[in-house]
Amino acid sequence: MGVWTARLTFVKTQPINFSIITPVYNCDEFIRETVESVLLHAPVEDFEYIVINDGSTDSTLEILEEFRGEIKIISQSNSGEASAVNSALNIASGRFSLVVSADDPLRSSELFSEALKIFDQDPSLVAVYPDWQIIDHVGDVQKLVVTQDYSFETMLGLNICIPGPGAIFRTNTALKIQGRNLHLRFGSDFDFWLRLSRFGDFRRIPKNLAQWRLHHGSTSVKDRGLEMAQERVAIISEFISSSEISTALKRKALGNAYYSAAILRYFSKDVPYRVFLYKAFRIRRRWVESARFHEVAYLLFLPTSEYIWHWVKKRFGKTKLFNRIS
Repeated sequence: MGVWTARLTFVKTQPINFSIITPVYNCDEFIRETVESVLLHAPVEDFEYIVINDGSTDSTLEILEEFRGEIKIISQSNSGEASAVNSALNIASGRFSLVVSADDPLRSSELFSEALKIFDQDPSLVAVYPDWQIIDHVGDVQKLVVTQDYSFETMLGLNICIPGPGAIFRTNTALKIQGRNLHLRFGSDFDFWLRLSRFGDFRRIPKNLAQWRLHHGSTSVKDRGLEMAQERVAIISEFISSSEISTALKRKALGNAYYSAAILRYFSKDVPYRVFLYKAFRIRRRWVESARFHEVAYLLFLPTSEYIWHWVKKRFGKTKLFNRIS
């Protein structure tokens, strides 16, 4: 296997710092690139790579077998991303863990050295995260995402999943909260970060060290609709009901959750946007922070606004109405 044959990542005689986890289901188009990127960029002799094959029916498993001896391959029946991540966490031996999506290749070895330096400087931290870039299906860079400095009030109040691709967390803390929530299909990562925040702060790495691939097969792209909308509200409702949070922050968080659910009407007519929009402003008792005037106007004047917007797109080409989700 050429350059990769020297990497025996999971036979260890001493503790390692990093467990890298990739859950994969039917991703034979990208999984080889991702595995090779991890083997290229992960710190030699200081990591293990656990790939959970979540019941793939394409050639994903055959591709993974080419790397046997260099990675740990665990196969299970199709149970979803959250279950796959938890399966890996339960056998992870690294002090820190990183979840790398099957279609998001690593882009920098510096991610690991920077993370280790920050964690060692501040033992109270439970997670670190870098800036990252969006790539298309062939790997061309489309956009640089400069993340926010960590603020619990911002993450909860505005429903912003501040840690993104490249986020590294303490494995033992993840196990304390029992990993990902198996009942969530779309937002188990956001829910995970919220629950992890109870145990310590996060720290931003102000460098572009990770990437996320946008393509038509991405779950966040193809499945936006009622189930995702309901889940957004459920995540916030559950978290604020089980945490000691001020009433003001609870109202802010839930109001913004209902608003983020309402704007998914842009993608699916099944979303009860008027109900969600009403609840958003009633609960917030003021203008919802994440709301934009043109978005609210679009929702209030449906279906007329939808016809107008389709005409504008047809006449002038692709345009964005909801910049954060379209």
